[in-house]
This record gives sequence, C-alpha cells and structure tokens, in this order.
Amino acid sequence: MTTIASTCILIFLYLFTIAFATGDRYQRFPSLKAIKPSTDEITQRNAVKDLIATLLHERAQELDIKINNSIPKLSPDAFELDSDDKQILITGSSGVAAAFGVHHYLKYYCKVHLSWTGDRLKLPQTLPKLSQKIHVEINQKFRYYFNACTFSYSMVWWDWQRWKKEIDWMALNGINMPLALTGQEGIWTKVYKKLGLTFADLDNFFTGPAFLAWNRMGNIQRWAGPLPHDWINKQITLQVKILDRMRKYGMLPILPAFNGNIPNALTKIYPKAKIVKSSPWFGFSKRYGETALLDPRDKLFIVISKLFIEEEIKAYGTDHLYSLDLFNEIDPQSKELEYLTAVSKSAYLALNSADTKAVWIMQGWMFYNDNYYWENKRIQAFLSPIPKGRIVILDLFAEVEPQYHRSNSFFGHPFIWCMLNNFGGNAGMYGTFETITEGAISAYDMKNSTMIGTGMAPEGIGNNYIMYDLMAEMGWRKIAVDVRDWVVVYTERRYGGLDENIIKAWLRLSETVYNCNDMRQYHCRALPAVRPSLKIANDVWYSADDIFFAWEHMLRANNEFISEETFQYDIVDVTRQALQELAFIMYKKVTQCYHDNNQETLKTAGGELIELFTDMDTLLGTNSHFLLGRWVADALQHSNNISIKQQLRFNALNQITLWGPSKSILHDYANKMWNGLVDKFYKKRWLMFIKALSDSISNNILFDQQKFNLAVQKFEAAWASENNTYATTSSGSSVTVSKQLFSKYKKNIEKYRQLQT
Repeated sequence: MTTIASTCILIFLYLFTIAFATGDRYQRFPSLKAIKPSTDEITQRNAVKDLIATLLHERAQELDIKINNSIPKLSPDAFELDSDDKQILITGSSGVAAAFGVHHYLKYYCKVHLSWTGDRLKLPQTLPKLSQKIHVEINQKFRYYFNACTFSYSMVWWDWQRWKKEIDWMALNGINMPLALTGQEGIWTKVYKKLGLTFADLDNFFTGPAFLAWNRMGNIQRWAGPLPHDWINKQITLQVKILDRMRKYGMLPILPAFNGNIPNALTKIYPKAKIVKSSPWFGFSKRYGETALLDPRDKLFIVISKLFIEEEIKAYGTDHLYSLDLFNEIDPQSKELEYLTAVSKSAYLALNSADTKAVWIMQGWMFYNDNYYWENKRIQAFLSPIPKGRIVILDLFAEVEPQYHRSNSFFGHPFIWCMLNNFGGNAGMYGTFETITEGAISAYDMKNSTMIGTGMAPEGIGNNYIMYDLMAEMGWRKIAVDVRDWVVVYTERRYGGLDENIIKAWLRLSETVYNCNDMRQYHCRALPAVRPSLKIANDVWYSADDIFFAWEHMLRANNEFISEETFQYDIVDVTRQALQELAFIMYKKVTQCYHDNNQETLKTAGGELIELFTDMDTLLGTNSHFLLGRWVADALQHSNNISIKQQLRFNALNQITLWGPSKSILHDYANKMWNGLVDKFYKKRWLMFIKALSDSISNNILFDQQKFNLAVQKFEAAWASENNTYATTSSGSSVTVSKQLFSKYKKNIEKYRQLQT
C-alpha cells in the first residue's frame, strides 16, 4: 500500500465519529467525572512546549501548542491538528491530549518514531502542512499505565533522568492515569514509627529494592533486605519529581493505599487486632513468605489507612486515585459472601475516611489468577457495597483472559481494558494483534458497557515495542485497524522508509509471532534461560520458520536502513529469537543422543549447543539494550558504601535468576536474554547438564534430575553473590554479527525446513 493511500485511510479514521455521546457514560459515575487535572492550562501548555523543545530543539518553534478543554465534542478528551503559513497548530483539551496530538503529527505526517528501543527522529526539511483541520476525539477518559510489578522488574534502578524520559513518553502516547508507587516506604516508615515500631522492626519487614513490589502487595517480607535507609530517603525525593512532572502534563497519578499488609512486630503492640498469617507465597519459607495481614474489619485498619494517606498527601499531594489490592495472589480467609462484602466495605470506608473524594483503583488480576475461588457470585459480593464510580477495576489481562464479560461488566462498576503482554520482563517476541485491535473496541461498544479506559499493564517494559505503539492508539480508535496496513506504516516510521524485505519480515511476524490468538500466554521462556532437564517443551503457537523467514529478510534490507538505531536493535532481537529456536532444535538432538546411549554423538551435539550460546552472547553484546552490565551498573549507582553495593548487586542478579532462595519455584521467571547472563550463567548450567548426561552414560545409570537440580541450585545461589564484571558498553556491529551467524547456521535452517515438508 502506498504512503498516500495509507494516509487517506488514517484521515478517514480521524474523521470517523461515534454515533452516540460517550460523555453520557460518565454521567453514571459523577465521582469519576469530577476527577480533573490539578494544574492549570498554562502549566500544561508549558510542559508540552518544554517536551517538544527537548525533542525537536530549534525546530520546536515550528509548532504552536494550545490547551482548550472545551474542544471535545462527544468524548472526555480530544486534540486538533491544523496549520497556517508559519506553524503547525496543535490544540489539546489537556496537556496530555496536546502531547498526544504532537506525537500523532510526528508519527503520521513526519514519519518519526520514538520508542524504548531506539528513536528515529529525523524531521522533513519543511514540516508538512495539513490540507484541513483534523479533529480526533479521544474516546477513553482514562489511559492507564504500569503494573505493580513494573516498579521492580523495570524501574527499580531508574534515576530522575530515566524517569523524566518515560514520563515524557507517556505524555506523547496519551497516558493520563499512571500508577505512581515510588517512595512509599518513606511514608510507611513515618507511619509505623508513630505506631511504636523501630527501624530494626522495619528492617525485618521491607525487602531489598528489587523485590519491593511483592513486599508492597503482601506476598513476601525481608528477602534480599534490609532496605538501605539512604534508599528510602532518596526515593521520597524522586517521587516528588515524578509526581510534579506527571501533574504538569495534566496526568492523574494513582498513589498507593493501605492493603492490610503489616510488619510482624505490630502484632506485639496490638495483640488483640484481627491479624492472620498468609500461606507462604510461591514456596517461600515462613521467614520470608508468611506475611501478617490485618483484617480490614478491624478498627486498626482504618487507623493505619488514615495515617498513611494523610502522610502521603502531606508529602506528595493527591489526585484522589488510590491503588488498593487486598488479595493479590493471597487466598481470602473465607468463602462466605458476607465476609467478602464486609471486607471490601471496610476497606472502602477506611480509604474514604482519609479522603472523601477517594476513588479505589483495583487490579482485577485476582479474578483471573484464581477464578476458581472468584466465581461471579463472589465478585458481585465483593463489589456490591462500593458506590458506583468509587472503584475502578483494571481488567489487567484483557487481551488474553478478559473478566468483564463473565462478570456482566463488573456488575455495573467502571473498568479499564488492559493489555498485560509481558511477564517478568522477559525478552521474547510475543503479541496478540487480533485481540488488541478488536478487544478494546468491542468491550467499549457492548450493551451496558462500563468501560471507561484502556491501559497497558506489562510486568516489564523495554520489549515488543510494536504492541505498545498500537495499544497506545486504542484510546482514540473507534474501529479495528487493518493490521497489515498499520504494520507497513509502522516499518516506514521505524526505519525511515519502505523496504520490501523489511515489510515481508514484519508482516510475517505480525501474522504469526505477534498474533497469538489461541488464548495461551507464552512466558517467553527461551531455551537457554530454562533450567536444563530432559523434558523441556517448546510450547509456542508459531513455526520456527516464521522467525527464520523474518531473520533472512531483515538481513536483505537496503543499506540506507541498517544504520538506523531502531534497525540495529531489531536485527539483534530477531536474530536472538531465531537462535532460541535453533537452540531448541539442537536440544532435542542432545536428548536423543542421551536416550540412544551414545556418548560420542552427545559430546558433538552438546558442543554445538554450547557454541550457539557463545554466539548468542556475542550477538547480544553488540547492542546496549541487551547488556547485563547496564542492569548491574544501574543498581550499583545507588550507593557508595561497599557492603550496600554488594547487597544491591545481589538484588539485581537474584531477581533475574533464582528469584528468591535456592529452592525457589520462581527461578528464571524474570529471565533476560542479556550479554553476560547467557555466557556466565545460562551456558554454565547447560555445560553442567551435558556433563551430567555424559556421566550417566559412562556410569550406566539413569540421569537423576533431582540430584542435578540440587547441584544447579548451589551454583545459582553462589553466582548471585559473585563479583564478576560485565560489559556496560556494546562492541561490534549487530548487522555484521547477525549476517555471520545466518551464514553459519543456514544449513541448520535448511535442514529444519526439509524436515517440515
């Protein structure tokens, strides 16, 4: 499809308006309708002008920004694009809407691309004029972002400059309801000291920095701690800056509230309080995984909730939105409907006691994660005592297992349709194009729908950017996109032009790898990152040849595109995925050699697999986005104290490998395909595995998986405490290495293809 034709289709979509007034939906929820930005139009306009000055430098003067909250006609938010003889005129109903409009113009008129994994910010010599005013109604009042886990898997080591960049990206993508959980440990410290606890008590409660998400949700305590006191103070300062910039754009940040998770020491001060101990979470020992949970029906719950929110408001202000999850991967104490009703009513009243305008934002993850317990009658009982509009449910995993339909639109309570997409920050390619382009729209249009927003709720970011680029647009799109047309335009923006081979590669990926429509969620467990065994299944929904095809065609791209930062990242990512598929093919050969009791062929096959891991590590080392060294360096920058640095290093390494103590069943959940990690950790485990198989043949005994696991666990536990050095800068040419590897493994690919025919 030509660029002109694509543009015409887009213009048609812009001009397409819905047949009913979306604003009527919010009449049902006056408390939500009343939620507005805390900053004035001048402040929001200045924030957007500062943003485009940062992005475009001297070219920023070619854009004129205005804020006019009266421009929406049928929806809560809107932006307009126009031009005169001198400037491009961009008007938004808020700072976020204006920034969304700026990005819209840059994407679709200037072919600019901004992403986590590389930018292509080359403007035309003269900015394109518009033949007529474009008016875009942003259908959804709220565009949500983040997951409680993202703050540990992705943002834990971020400094202010990295946060500033992300907040600017959020504004450009129309996000106006971000989760803002940073800095809460400082508030908790003040609250718990008022209640009689000491720093020593809190040292036995707070986890290390990399595990705070699960400490906050009441799943674990103490692990990888104690939390450095200096960390606590610095995070308070950081949160003030985060919230200030968010609000300048007109965003509505969601602050944390009290969910009943308390330090064990509090049980001694309040022995009569209704406190229960949770079951150890995901196999953690009682020391780390058995947490103390205060029953919301207890009077102390209201006391702590009120104290926390009052201290939080003093430190950070409020937009009256609060995150509160009572049962995140925690079993409720009773199955009785009366219990659930009483618990949620008490939690709501506790929230309301501190802020009479409070709106409860709740992850609907618990309804998916344990829907054997959460039958419709229990969902209804839990939600029934809360006034409509005073709780918003995040349908967190809606692109795979939406909960709104089975619960009759959450029994009349407003909800946000979210794309989760990623677990643990894994790097593997994954997406659900079909459900992304249709799911949010059908949810909004269904009869009696209470959907009020779209959201992106990944556990980890920095991967599969194509899915987020599209999902960000679903806040304004009224009809499903033609994925093929959209992908073509995406490649043009991402690389700076149309290339036949690149288009073929991405269309193949969009139809296969990025179209997992059989309702399975692939955790992107690349074979190198799986703890070795004889029973590993490659549970994917696509053919390995889909990846090989994309790899081959990406390497055929014209030279004018391969120097782009975006292409450099993508060629590593596609090659990495292809090598993972080859690794599984080689793994099957290794296991077959073992079952054939052939030590010589096992040695050869095992050597080939190990060599592939070495090649993969070399490839990953050519791009800075795939370096373990950056993750570790970012962790170490938070302290000059030698012992604390060692603790921070352990936090960083343990999270992405063992994820807990040596017998953790969460091992490799947060795996990453990073240079340094592949060579120094994953490859060593596979060397141990191949040797163990060989020894079994030599000694004429069966391979003992349990014995092997114990040996591997010992290695894994020790590795996270080692002081290895890892590269913090990339080396070599990504394209050159990718071409060398394709040439090297071309025969393997051809053999695979022959076996499939």
